Amino acid sequence: MAHHQVLVSSGQPSGQPAAIDTNKDVGAQDSEKEDFRVTAVEPAYGLRSGGYAVLIRGRYFGPMGSSLLATIGDVPCNETRWLSSEALHCLVPSGRGVNLPVKVHLCLCQNVDPSKNVEGSGRGLPTSRVGETVSGTQVTFSYEEDAVIAATKHLDMGWTDSPILLHRGLLKEELSKASKLLSAKENQLPDGSEEESTRVFLEQPQRIPYEFRNKSSGLIDTFMVAPAMLKLLPSVDSQARYASCAVMGHSGALIGSRLGPLIDGHEAVFRFDNAPTIPRYGPDVGERTTYQVLDHRWARVLIGASSDRPDHIREVARWWSDTASVVLWAPVKFLSPEFVSTVQATTLRLRRVLESILLPGAPPEDERAQDAAARALEWSANAAPTSLFKTVALATRACDQVTLYGVYGPCIATKKTCHWRYFDEREPTEPERRRTEWEETILLALERAGYLNITAFGKTEGRKAGYVEGARVGLSPQTETEREKETELRSNMNRTDEQSRRQNTSAALAECRQKACLPSCGSHGTFRDGKCVCDSMYSGTDCAESVLLSKGRNILDGLDLRYKGPMRMNREEVEETRDGKLVIKVPEGTAGNHTFDGDQYQVGRRLFSLLPATDHRPRFGSCAIVGNSGSMLVTRRGRAIDAHDMVWRFNQAPVQGFTPYVGSKTDFEMLNSAWVKQLLEGDDAAVAQFAHIGWWRGLPSPGEENGPPGWIWREPNSTIVLYEMFDPAQFPFRDAFQIDFKQKWWRANYAKMRALYPRRAIISLSPQYATWAHNVYKALRARFEGAGFGVFGGEKPMSGFYAILYCLQVCNSIDVYGFTPYRDEDVLDPLALQYHYFDLARPRVGSHSFDMTRYFYELLAAKLGDHFRIVD
Repeated sequence: MAHHQVLVSSGQPSGQPAAIDTNKDVGAQDSEKEDFRVTAVEPAYGLRSGGYAVLIRGRYFGPMGSSLLATIGDVPCNETRWLSSEALHCLVPSGRGVNLPVKVHLCLCQNVDPSKNVEGSGRGLPTSRVGETVSGTQVTFSYEEDAVIAATKHLDMGWTDSPILLHRGLLKEELSKASKLLSAKENQLPDGSEEESTRVFLEQPQRIPYEFRNKSSGLIDTFMVAPAMLKLLPSVDSQARYASCAVMGHSGALIGSRLGPLIDGHEAVFRFDNAPTIPRYGPDVGERTTYQVLDHRWARVLIGASSDRPDHIREVARWWSDTASVVLWAPVKFLSPEFVSTVQATTLRLRRVLESILLPGAPPEDERAQDAAARALEWSANAAPTSLFKTVALATRACDQVTLYGVYGPCIATKKTCHWRYFDEREPTEPERRRTEWEETILLALERAGYLNITAFGKTEGRKAGYVEGARVGLSPQTETEREKETELRSNMNRTDEQSRRQNTSAALAECRQKACLPSCGSHGTFRDGKCVCDSMYSGTDCAESVLLSKGRNILDGLDLRYKGPMRMNREEVEETRDGKLVIKVPEGTAGNHTFDGDQYQVGRRLFSLLPATDHRPRFGSCAIVGNSGSMLVTRRGRAIDAHDMVWRFNQAPVQGFTPYVGSKTDFEMLNSAWVKQLLEGDDAAVAQFAHIGWWRGLPSPGEENGPPGWIWREPNSTIVLYEMFDPAQFPFRDAFQIDFKQKWWRANYAKMRALYPRRAIISLSPQYATWAHNVYKALRARFEGAGFGVFGGEKPMSGFYAILYCLQVCNSIDVYGFTPYRDEDVLDPLALQYHYFDLARPRVGSHSFDMTRYFYELLAAKLGDHFRIVD
């Protein structure tokens, strides 16, 4: 392995920061310096505006509390935050450019003669080391807008040299072969009449095979031309050329725009899929139509409405159904197969380039997950581009200047209603919406690369209103003034900016080095005004004393965490009442007057027949409970997790693509009601918050034929755990009718799950266990509040609380991963860890008390030692 080239140079005057020479080998004698490196930045792209966090991965970023400075293109991050010896967060500065080197400066304090210490530090001489490469490969970051422009400008559009129309000149050789074949057949006809030969020719709709290279597949393809079509084909390709063209989209932003005269003022107007113009819509969208591009569905409509046309029009119906689109004007013309395949191939190339820049991808070491990311948008790699993109391609081929109208923005701020299309009120399906978003993004990239113009009308309202991907990309239609400013800004990025960047970096590095020599306040405090200012739960001169452990050490005393009742709902705990009802009784006072059934859970005959006969308490040696916190991506712990005898996960948290960090093994998975609904109904609303960033939804479901698309089936021998069938935490917040409805919903859906997935082990926690766990939660809340740790709301315990109490009953030792508490104020901190490691979701405010349960886990760890460990 090549040694990382970084060395503290000698000969530096004492009392001054030591210089760094990144051109010398550190040598094998210093393993820490050899290992200090940057290995990745995630994501590797971001907006020019900055102000968001990226995760920088590496090796030996120092111990907790280390002083670090990350730079992007030699510009210091607005803030650098240590996460672990393998990861840090960088608050990205505003900037421009592509392939900017990412470096990390680890600022140290050398142990030197005390008489030569930096004044007031008492620790030593500040210095630093730089980590920037891995195995000679530079880790880089690019600003999205610049990356999109650079990638698009150097991408061959492809359709510029393809024949536009299918014309008879392309079929000379095929027509010659067909004529010879027809002559041979004529010799076999009984009377050899010309009428008979013409009839035979016309009755062979696939008589003329036209071979061409399919640009999408790269293979030689065959397009069958019906003889009757020859009457419709021109003799040569289109030679039309226009100075200025308008391409008309369908956006609802056109309503009330009064752009009609401007649109009609173009030399040619391109429309698609029979979008209406006059009389109602003319003032907004214009009245002229030079070209109309139709997909196969509109072609069939046209054929179906043309029963009075000659028979040859109906004979081409099959061709229209088999191809993606046709172009109609007087006379009728057809796009050539080469042109259609080239547009499709170019669209896919553009999309793949943009996906590599814009998709929040999986960790780079998992290529399979990276491939799955591209499929997550439900626009398969073989899907043809829509009529809009083919219309744009046709216009760029025929016009010197192309302007798009009505492509972006479904709403106008002054309108009370929002329409996806200006001519109807139909809402797009989810696949349509996602395809539209990506196609818009591609068109915006083409605009920035100079291939076309897009009107800025409706930009502000429209982009904010709902085109998530386009907004995240940071691209939007530009006005002429904005284009001029863009050019001016590019020209101003000169030596003055370079000098300013150097000065900022030098100042930030000096601050980082001086900070390294300040007294350490650990990870729970900050040195200010000559002393350590500690976080709320820590105290002492160095913030190392836990207030929780010193003040709350007795909170768990007398709290019995051993549960002796049934763990799983089973028939053995069911009793029959005098009136013939099957119920499970719970401790008196559990329900109060909030339910119709009192202190009992009504089972019902159907549910009773599905329950296991008896309770079952498995026994495990080591158990890993894996939470969903963003802290899971800070350190690679996948192998350690999978080494446990049992692994417990929650709510469809993905493992594929994150395996080095979260492992892959799953023995138990706990699901809440939203995910049960998703499993049974495939309701996108249950996971809509993940749709635009959750690439993992597109992953296959191994070994399972049923289930909604994207459902993550765990190992066949794993167990699904339901914990809300009886939920005493909801009683104070719901009335009897709501509680009765919810319990009926759970009973019906438990039966449905068992019927749909009979091979899967599905259990529900016993109402008696759920009641006990909730009582423990209430007791803990009272004790923590009584000890002065705060006032803890939260409607109910989170699923992890039930899981930990469960595992305390069945595991010899427990390791808890990914339970870093989320705080409401984290929403204001761009460098805070994500709530989930796999998406950008946030919890509903007030739903859980994360701090209190975390205090409970820390007290458990202190009390049980190696039998219960928190692994952050």
